[in-house]
Amino acid sequence: MKLANLCSKHPWNLILHQQDLGKSDIFETLKQLHISGEIQPGDKISSYDKVSLNILEQLAKLFPGEYRLSEQSLLNQNVCQQVLRVSPPVTSNTFAELPMSKDQLDKELSEHGYALFRADQPFDEKKITELIGGKDKLISYKHGLNARNQVPHSIFSYVTPWSHKEEILPHNELSHHTEFPKYVCFMCKQPAQHGGETTIYDCEQAFKNLSSTCQQEIRGRNVVFVRKHVEQRDHEEYDSSWQDISARSSQDAIAHWENLGYTCLLYQEDYNGTPIDVLETQLERPFVYHYQGRTCLNASVVGAAAYWYRQVMGDKKPQLSLQWSDRKPLPEELLHEMENAIKLARIFYFDRWRENDLLILDNLRVAHGRLPFLGDRLVGILMGTKARFKFQANEWIVEETYN
Repeated sequence: MKLANLCSKHPWNLILHQQDLGKSDIFETLKQLHISGEIQPGDKISSYDKVSLNILEQLAKLFPGEYRLSEQSLLNQNVCQQVLRVSPPVTSNTFAELPMSKDQLDKELSEHGYALFRADQPFDEKKITELIGGKDKLISYKHGLNARNQVPHSIFSYVTPWSHKEEILPHNELSHHTEFPKYVCFMCKQPAQHGGETTIYDCEQAFKNLSSTCQQEIRGRNVVFVRKHVEQRDHEEYDSSWQDISARSSQDAIAHWENLGYTCLLYQEDYNGTPIDVLETQLERPFVYHYQGRTCLNASVVGAAAYWYRQVMGDKKPQLSLQWSDRKPLPEELLHEMENAIKLARIFYFDRWRENDLLILDNLRVAHGRLPFLGDRLVGILMGTKARFKFQANEWIVEETYN
């Protein structure tokens, strides 16, 4: 069967032909077929051309755990590559009612790292707030680096509005503030017509999935998250303005961010032949940390990978960049290995979002991302109970803060 004459009868045995390869949007076509549910478990897609091998690898990487990739050498020195759509095993930790107490929630999160609550009616947002530490312990990133707008008539905020056509790479909420949330909640106000799953990943398993060489390279080392800010809002090249924190000058912004624990540098860069003041904030984070007896990979490192920002932002300066402590850039091959390790640790916990679904994560145990989608989608985020990293006995641990 060819891509040009798909049929409704399954399973498919789709072979990518030379005429398909001339189309620049062949990957986008396959992606849309997956999102809309037209590629079903049992369907096979094969290619005998080296040009298209990368397309099938991309498809399997975009939807981790949903395709089985195989490769076979042929007598004519060509390679046959095939992806088989599979039904991954679902590990359900689903409840129809909210826990009676924070202790009960913590027990579930300690065992599974996440809990999904599913009912026909919206859950009580006041009760949700109490479960994650109370109103005084909510985190909005206000006056940090990424303030979020609130969903109307809700205590939840909008999730990051990246393009629906792209995935959001796995990450924890660990890189936008010196303190970070222990709990991250997602509530589905409106599910997408197709796709848009909030994917989740086991950070302990992600570290185990790394090669021993990579584990040794990053263990005990730190990464610096770097972000650049300018005075002008909605700048063509820089995406952050210090006016967003109500700072009247770069010196006001430096005083504000240094008080929060950031390292700040002020310098000038050339923009279309004109020097422009740039304020750089730096936040040092561990690659690996210990939490509840587990060794976990910091997925936020992958979430700030330069190759992903290039894909979604084009020529605009990336929101974040990554450096070693000595200011040398992280090699992209290291980030790709970390991304693969995290995606192999994907947890399948539901079929798709339903209206009123509530997902609560232990942010230190479980990372999250988002798959592409079709149609409108509204999922809110709520974060609570501050935590911070502490270096103790030659390793990074996590401690809860109480201010």
